[in-house]
Formats: sequence, structure tokens, C-alpha cells
Amino acid sequence: MLSSVFFRSRVLRALLGLTIACLGFATAADEVAVYTFDDEPAEVSANSGVLVLDQSGMNQNGTLYSGAELFKEGDDGALQLNGGTGFAKMILRKTRFDTAPFSVEFNILLDSLKDGMVMGKKLAEEPDAAGWVVETANKAQEIHFTFSDGQQSDALSVPLKNPQEWSHVVMVRDGKTVTVYVNGQLAGSKTSPVFGKDLQSPGDYFYLGKILGKLRSIHGKLDEVIIRNGSLTAEEVEKAYRAAKDKNIKKKRAAHLKRMSGVPQIRFRPLWCCTTDSTPIPERSRRI
Repeated sequence: MLSSVFFRSRVLRALLGLTIACLGFATAADEVAVYTFDDEPAEVSANSGVLVLDQSGMNQNGTLYSGAELFKEGDDGALQLNGGTGFAKMILRKTRFDTAPFSVEFNILLDSLKDGMVMGKKLAEEPDAAGWVVETANKAQEIHFTFSDGQQSDALSVPLKNPQEWSHVVMVRDGKTVTVYVNGQLAGSKTSPVFGKDLQSPGDYFYLGKILGKLRSIHGKLDEVIIRNGSLTAEEVEKAYRAAKDKNIKKKRAAHLKRMSGVPQIRFRPLWCCTTDSTPIPERSRRI
């Protein structure tokens, strides 16, 4: 459940975005999809999965499938992926991943070091099929960002320290250069002709976890997934990281309290409280 302040800020940002769009202006990096996973689960229909709402105001909602779940830690939520076939299928019609700059932001925490897919805008699993994907590698010690124009592909890999703790990741594609930040710090950058090509895949769907095919999702959680038209600057990335860090600290506290709630509580009395005959020491002193 969103806090009232957080909810109001999201609503105001969404209204501002729509107003700017209607006036014909564009900011440096417009949010076109925001998935916080803080909403209460709601069934779409008896024949489909749980609805995931887009908080950007663009109405690019999605659905959970094959065991993917909404995970709650206190008032905050996250997408739980099962390391198998679970995934979220999101509508993403308000942006095109052609040659224009775009940015992808997300928080990730792995429950195991089993490698898998994090997300992708790609219809087929063939390496050179048009689109882009994010996946973990080398026992989750790295994150791979792979881009394909339909004829060839290229990738950038960056280290992921402490994969079983929350990490904030931002990827920026600007022209022929891809830059990745982890926890507010530059983690890697690469320039390639492929990165500057048209990366638009067929269809309107964006996947969190595995894309279609025999691939597998990560075993872990995703949160605060944000897609933007335009490239974030290093200063904007640092600001986004500080906001994410505050939320992740709250998640850790909520998880700790949840664990402690299941531990039997042992009450200790101070040694000076009672003697072996359960008579308080001050009482015994008065009797002497």
C-alpha cells in the first residue's frame, strides 16, 4: 500500500506528465511506465493472472503469469520471480526503442545466485532478434545488457556486488553508447554501432523476468521499474539512487521485523529483581 505522500507525489507527477504531453513539450527524460508493485493484488479475470498497475499515468498495465507474485514488505511491494517460468507481461505502447535515447531504472535483489532473465523488450529468444534484454550471469556476479537490431547483437556486462542485497540499477542508451550505473556509481560504459541501431521489436509487450521461449527468470525480486524516453544524467541517476536507498532501508527494516515476529520472545528480569524465594530484595532488606 502506498503511503499518502508517496501516492500524492506519483499522482502529481503523472498529471504533470500528461499536461506537458498535451502542450507538446518534452522533458529530458519522461517517465512512460512506472511499476512500484505497491498496489493490492487484483485478479484481471478468471482466465488470467494478477493485474500490475502502471503509476506513470500512461495506463501501461500488465499481468503476472506462471507463478510470478506480488511480494509485500511492510507498506512496500515488489515483484517476486521464482527462478523458473514466472514473468510479468506489460503493455508498452507509449514508447519506441528505435534510435532515440531511453533509460531503464530498477531495483533488484536475488534470493539465490541462479542466473536468469531480469527483463526484456524482445519477442523471440534468438540472439539477433530485434530488441534488448537484461539478465544475470557468472552466478549473478554480473548483469548483461544485450541489444539487437535484427541482424547482429552486442552487449555490455557490469559487475553486481552483493547480489543478495537490494541494488539500484540504471541503464542509459544514448546514441551508440550504453552506460550503466549501479547504486549511483558508474559501473560500465560501451560504444557500439549496434547500440545506435533501431532496437524496436515486434509487438507491444515488455517482459519482467523471462521473455517468451525456454528461458528462465531470475530467482529474486524487482521493484521500482521505470522506463523513460530520454537519457538520465549522472546527477539525475545519483538523485534516483538516494531515493531508492531510502526505500530499500525501509524494506530491510520491514523484513527484519517480519523475521523477528516469528521468533519466540524471551523475557529477562534483572538479577536484582528477585531472590530465589521470589521476594523482592528491597522487601527482604526491610525485614532484616
